Amino acid sequence: MQRLPIPFFARKSHGELMSRTTNDIDNILNSLNQSLVQIISSIIMLAGSLTMMLLLNGWLTLIAVVTAPLIAWFASAVASRTGAQFKAQQQELGKLNGFIEETVSGHRVVALFHQEQRIASEFITARI
Repeated sequence: MQRLPIPFFARKSHGELMSRTTNDIDNILNSLNQSLVQIISSIIMLAGSLTMMLLLNGWLTLIAVVTAPLIAWFASAVASRTGAQFKAQQQELGKLNGFIEETVSGHRVVALFHQEQRIASEFITARI
């Protein structure tokens, strides 16, 4: 954020910047916490599964090992397509949280100018 130009901060609302920063940090922390445990357990599970498969039936093990790259390719294709949707969702969530943050922090000003109905209708119609 320190390398971003000043016009970037002028275009974005305070609430949106705060919301997107906290949401992004939470997502990164959750990913790191879950990934490390998941990688270690997956390696142990894979080694144990391959050992047992080889002991039970070598031909079925070969078939499973050959089809695994196809499954991995399919999973990566799905992940690449959903990545753009996740990014769009995070942007919309940032806008919504920014709107709410500014409305709540500026509640006195909204109430002073009797803008509760306009703010409520903007929120309901999602014209944020």
